[in-house]
Parts: sequence; structure tokens; C-alpha cells
Amino acid sequence: FPSHDNTPASEYINTNEYMIKDTGNVLIIKEDNCEQDKIITGFRVPKGNMDICAIYSQILGGGMTSKLFKNIREEKKLCYSIFSFKYDLGFEDYIGIGVSFNDSNNTKLIIENINKEIDNMLDVEEEEFNRAKTVYIADLCATDENSQNFMSALITRHNNNMHVSTEDRIAEVENITISDFKDFIKKYCLDNQMYGYWMHPTHKKSILQKFKDLFNKTNNIISQLK
Repeated sequence: FPSHDNTPASEYINTNEYMIKDTGNVLIIKEDNCEQDKIITGFRVPKGNMDICAIYSQILGGGMTSKLFKNIREEKKLCYSIFSFKYDLGFEDYIGIGVSFNDSNNTKLIIENINKEIDNMLDVEEEEFNRAKTVYIADLCATDENSQNFMSALITRHNNNMHVSTEDRIAEVENITISDFKDFIKKYCLDNQMYGYWMHPTHKKSILQKFKDLFNKTNNIISQLK
């Protein structure tokens, strides 16, 4: 991804390991050790919108009831997996989308459908919004129960200058309304510049063949030990 100072994405990649084509907003990486095509794309929003970003991501691509999963994977069957996530970059927040798929010819169609689902986020109804908010609050509650999640949360709070307790944070999330949510979408999510990369296999080896190779390798090791 281009950085906040517009450094080309390819400068962050080890060019000895990948074949790289930098097309501006999309970095195409051709890599031997990947079984499927993969796209990671997304857009930035100003720092300070982390909670709404989390609710947005939950509705867009947070599980089997999300818009991306239901419409792109289940209905149109364009991919094997699809999801969204929010990420704190420190200087700004980021909403990302990840896709894995087998047919490279579907790349353009997948991107078009992702953009369509992003546009349709304005049609979210209050029941769906409240359900996503409940899931996010449950995640916040679980943070204090896991040491790894707790440390990650502390770093996120530090990056966002959020010196509040989990209880206060939950109270702030509960005060977010669907009107706030849709204002956020109109302001940051509809005409935002998308950045990302497309990882394309230079060759594909079947899963069955990989198991056969592993089986043969294991037998060879056992024979040598004997």
C-alpha cells in the first residue's frame, strides 16, 4: 500500500522473492508459493474513527451474515473466502477487505461487486446496525480476558490517545447511533481512494499433489532413519 508520504508500495517488498508490477493504486505480486489468487484492498479514514470503523467492518465483511460473504461468496460464488477488517495505522485508521479465489478471470468482477457492496452500506437498517454494535461490544468485553488481546488493545488506545477504561469505551460505543454511522459513510466511505494488492500465483499445484509430495518426503526420511 502507498504510505502516508506516498512512497511507492513496491519499495516495501523484497523484490528478490516476488515478481512485482506497481500499477499505482494496485500492486500486483506474482508469487510461487500461493495456491489461490488473493486481493487485499481497502481505504483510509481519519484517525479517531476506530469504533465506527469496527462496526462498519462487522456489517460489511465480519462473518457469514455479512454483505460480502452473503452476496459475493454465497450468492454469486465468485470466491472461496472474503472478509473485512479494521486496522489502526497510528496516523490514521484503515478499513480493509481480503479475498481468496481460484479463477483470475473473476478479478474485475469481484472488485466491481466489492465496490457495489460498499455503496450499499448506506442502506443498512437499524436492526443490522444494532447487531453489529452488539458483536463489537462483546469483543471489547472479551479483550480484558485475554492477555494478548489486552496488550494489543493497550497499543491501539495509546496510538489513538484513548486513555479510557473498557467500561467507558463500551459506553461511548453504545452512544453511536445509526445516524452517526451513515454520516460516517457519506463522509469517508463512498468516494474514498481504494489501495491494495493482488497476489497472483505463477503456477498452481493441486492440494492432492502437495499431500503426495509431503507423503513421499516423509517416507524418504523414515527410510533413511531405518
